[in-house]
Amino acid sequence: MVYLEVFFEMSPRTVHIKEVKKDTKSWDVRVMVEAKTQPRLPARGVKQYQRILLVDETGQKISATIFDPDIEHFKDMFTMYKTYTISNASFGYPYQWIINSKTACNPDTESGIPRYVLKSEYGSIGNLKTLVRQNIFLDVVAIEIQKGELRSFILNNKDTKLREFAIMDQEEKVVVLTLWNTVAEAEGDLIEKATDTLPIIRATQLLVSAHRDGTLGSTAGTVIELEPDIPEVVALKTRRSNNLKCIVDAISAKDYFRRVESSAVFPTDQISLISEVISEPKIDRFTVEVAAMVINTEQKYYYMACKKCFSFVDADYDYEYTCAMCGEKTQTKPRERIYLCIFDSTGSLSVTVFGTPVISLMQMDSEMCMSLSDKGEPVTAEWVNDKLAGKIFYMKIRKKENTVDVHIQQQYTVTNLRLKEIHDVLENNKVASDPSSPFLFHLPHDSGLFSSRTDSPVKTMQYGLDIYLWP
Repeated sequence: MVYLEVFFEMSPRTVHIKEVKKDTKSWDVRVMVEAKTQPRLPARGVKQYQRILLVDETGQKISATIFDPDIEHFKDMFTMYKTYTISNASFGYPYQWIINSKTACNPDTESGIPRYVLKSEYGSIGNLKTLVRQNIFLDVVAIEIQKGELRSFILNNKDTKLREFAIMDQEEKVVVLTLWNTVAEAEGDLIEKATDTLPIIRATQLLVSAHRDGTLGSTAGTVIELEPDIPEVVALKTRRSNNLKCIVDAISAKDYFRRVESSAVFPTDQISLISEVISEPKIDRFTVEVAAMVINTEQKYYYMACKKCFSFVDADYDYEYTCAMCGEKTQTKPRERIYLCIFDSTGSLSVTVFGTPVISLMQMDSEMCMSLSDKGEPVTAEWVNDKLAGKIFYMKIRKKENTVDVHIQQQYTVTNLRLKEIHDVLENNKVASDPSSPFLFHLPHDSGLFSSRTDSPVKTMQYGLDIYLWP
């Protein structure tokens, strides 16, 4: 007698997201795409990933992730607000699916899941202070009215990137949206490349920060879309068309974040040497072409100041008082300040830099510096010097005299600066390995202190930079 074993392939059963567990076999789920990130790079590694937020007909949501090289495989799939049937996706972290080329994903040919299951609520950015420290996520629909540049700095001992955008909502309130790291690079680039002059964005899962009296910041789950097909965007488009004057007035009224100064004009026929600045008896303003480094390693790179006149105040952040200098009733705010040693082939100067030029040098403002100090991870001189190494700057300097204990002292303040590209330095100054060159940079073998003597060659080796100066 012969026995035959017959195997029947079990047909997938259609279930909801909640019913799918790691050990669930042969299942289908109908889902609508609510959000989809741009392909992103992780903090460590080179393998891109892309996240998709999916919702079923009950309103239950789940996050799905696609990794390289499967991102290319699904590039024409998962269109926003379209419905798909997904079968037997694998599990990553709890409550997260992993979709790869073996996962069955098919467009739903029926009517699809209706939009009303999303139950999306978009917050007002009018008064973010009330939401600070509530640990809630905020979704917004807004018009982007001003763009910042991608910047990098050290935060929690890690390389960190950010990009800022000023956005305006239906109520014509403006707030700064800060995108961090992979979101700054991927979604920030998406906004940057928008063809519309005043693009409308939908941004999800944003955190509220007390920074600058209330700002919004991205999280790992943040998704940004350009003008998605939703009623809120349609309504804001109409409002944008009908209120262009208000938007233009808002743009021209204020620089919502202090961007890096790069457009200042420094006539090259008016460049002074440092030796000339020192020897000039007149109190005057000068333009110099110099390298720079930090010698004072104990500085904080900010100080607490009057919000109106920037005078120093020995008080805590947001302390309300009447300023003795300007007579205004105001609050204390941190202000950028850095002490630098600048030098050319003829000598060196100790200078002080305040405000926006400090941000140009450090790619970081006073509140970021203060936040790091409060966390016990202050900005170090080594990190700043790494930013300055190998760079030449045009700087506008104001020279003035102060009397201290009957003695007259010279004080030098940088009022503006601009980076001079390294290739220009190499061409104009003919820098080579020849030690007769006015600027030569290479790796150190020991350490020392900077000297401003100009009667003999001077060498300093500090923070990864050797500098030789010849008179």
